[in-house]
Amino acid sequence: MNEICKGNPNPRLNTKTKLGRVMKLTSIPLFVFTTGVYASVHSPNMRIKSDIMIIEKPSIVSTPQQNTRQITGTVIDATGMPIIGANVMVKGTTNGTITDIDGKFTLEVAKDAILQVSYIGYMNQEILVGNKLVLSISLQEDTQKLDEVVVIGYGTMKKSDITGAISSVSEEKIARQAVANVSTALQGLATGVSVTSSSGSPGSAATIRIRGVGTVNDAEPLFVVDGMPVTDINYLNTSDIQSMEVLKDASASAIYGSRGANGVILITTKKGAAGKTTVTLDAYWGMNKILNNLDLMSGPEWYDYQEQLNTVRSVPINLALVNRNVSTNWMDEITHTAFMHNYSVGISGGKENDYKFNLGLNYINQDGTIKKSNYERFSVRQSTEKTVLKDHLVVGTNASIARSTDASISERNSSNVYDSDYGVVSNALRLAPVTPAKNADGSYGYSPYIDYYNPLASIMYRDNQREKLAFIGNMYGEWQIIKGLKFKSSFGAEIRRVDNKTFSPVYEVSSSQKNLESSLSKSQTKGHYYTFENTLSYEKTFAEKHSISALVGYTNEWGKQETLSVNARDLIGESDNLHYIDATLDKNKTTASNSATEYGLMSYLGRLHYDYNNKYLITATFRRDGSSKFSSKNRWGNFPRSL
Repeated sequence: MNEICKGNPNPRLNTKTKLGRVMKLTSIPLFVFTTGVYASVHSPNMRIKSDIMIIEKPSIVSTPQQNTRQITGTVIDATGMPIIGANVMVKGTTNGTITDIDGKFTLEVAKDAILQVSYIGYMNQEILVGNKLVLSISLQEDTQKLDEVVVIGYGTMKKSDITGAISSVSEEKIARQAVANVSTALQGLATGVSVTSSSGSPGSAATIRIRGVGTVNDAEPLFVVDGMPVTDINYLNTSDIQSMEVLKDASASAIYGSRGANGVILITTKKGAAGKTTVTLDAYWGMNKILNNLDLMSGPEWYDYQEQLNTVRSVPINLALVNRNVSTNWMDEITHTAFMHNYSVGISGGKENDYKFNLGLNYINQDGTIKKSNYERFSVRQSTEKTVLKDHLVVGTNASIARSTDASISERNSSNVYDSDYGVVSNALRLAPVTPAKNADGSYGYSPYIDYYNPLASIMYRDNQREKLAFIGNMYGEWQIIKGLKFKSSFGAEIRRVDNKTFSPVYEVSSSQKNLESSLSKSQTKGHYYTFENTLSYEKTFAEKHSISALVGYTNEWGKQETLSVNARDLIGESDNLHYIDATLDKNKTTASNSATEYGLMSYLGRLHYDYNNKYLITATFRRDGSSKFSSKNRWGNFPRSL
């Protein structure tokens, strides 16, 4: 019917207000209960620990308003220079401020307040205010963080030498995320990076935006895994990742040219280390359940309310068409408790100045909270490195193979566009509770007043299956010609195949929710992408104060993607062994399409970084791209940047 709120015209002011059945759902908060068992084997010893984690909505502690007083202070470094933009917070509250251009701040605090002072590159400090009204706070440099080496485009650099905007996400932060894919694991771990879920299906990839939307077309960032650009990163397992770097501004991402316009995400997978062979086991089990569901009207409540509305309607509805005592909780009908389990095994080791290796295996199975939705993936990843000539020549390989299958619910219409009229969750919230999920004869119920689809029938009458197979790997060689001068060459391949199948049997729920002929759609997409890169780098320090780092390179990328789609109607039967195009009763009811695209990209690149006495830094970057996607007159573009 229409949007209805009982008792309160603004449902946001009362969380217990009962809502009617016409609304659009943007998200359903879930209560996630995760229990994990983690084991690490360092032959011959084993350590096992078990953790239980309950994720709850954090509460905000209000700032004390009584017995407060105003204090002032200055934040300086070890040399006495003021620190601009340092964070000054009262511990345990949301009360805080930042220092001004002179390093000064003013704050209202209680006498027993504890100040937490922090700034990037410096060690955090806690200060008890006590009776002090004026504070002078000196922060010490965190030399360990400043000397930390992070991955940048086509190389590495000390964090203290970086002139661009880069966020680093450590292995520990990524590994503790109980998620099915890497893109979701990045959520909330890097500033300026928005990670949102575009679908509720298990295993579905998240949408990543770095510093907002940079284009009206494809705003996805560029993904680079172990130095190789890839089309997506969801074949990876979170336990396989050593670190993630997010290049956010033009200075940091300019080395990747136009493809870096939306930002770049650099992923380094785990590598072997010299020493004894180490075996690790990571495993966790969890479940998802809708906990704080919307408090919707019951059947009698809806019926009584419609009786009241009929007194003011110009055309009253006929309530004799429904049973007042039928009370369907549609969300309970389409959802269930979903379980998830994940197992990862890692083996690594090596010998100093000889070889290093790392092997990872992963299996994950995740059910969706919506019935008939599931995600399953098995992957194998390996990394090897061999020292051919000590201090001169190193060769290595990185390779991953992943196979995944998923079953999803219908969220899109026949034009493959998201439509709330086709979404099962949307219809579950809008369909009247007096509509039975199933009738006594086993048929599915429908509303006599409005043509919302029966969401349970939508789930049971549709079969969406997808299978993905991916191989991503590269081989490389690095030759140190003289001290500081290195030449690196690598060749990478990304081979993918995606098979989709959608089957719908003959059924009729209502005049609009029906399928008078069984239908089957199958499609296959194959992609082959290759990368050949050559770089020459040089690092040198002169007179103890002057340091330079230079890089020049040439890259060549090419690939092809082909899609084949076939559709058939009026099949012989509905069983799985008849889900083939040739099982149609009428060959004239089949259609097919086939298309392919090819592309090539050739690039020249260079970067120069100068550091004077660890105080003054400048980085200049240049890239020239030639793409087959443009005409010959507009094929080449230059992308310079300096900072």
